[in-house]
Amino acid sequence: MIEARFNDVGTMSDNVIQNLLATGRFIVTAEKGGDVLSIQRPTFPIKISPKASLILALSILLGGMAGVVSLLLRNAIRKRKGQAAA
Repeated sequence: MIEARFNDVGTMSDNVIQNLLATGRFIVTAEKGGDVLSIQRPTFPIKISPKASLILALSILLGGMAGVVSLLLRNAIRKRKGQAAA
């Protein structure tokens, strides 16, 4: 019944058609008096704590990388100045 409404639609994507069909089924279920809304008891949120060891490891890694990059840039600048002066 619901699928018959969308047989002539040739340009819509499958995702759009599936969403339309699901909406149509929802409406038909609501009209027949079926359960379309389910209310559940609230639950407590799960606490997410920061992992200190991961933060420490990442900060050491990123700090080391930044130090190496700054060292390489400083050496490159010194070499350029030495070649320009010579």
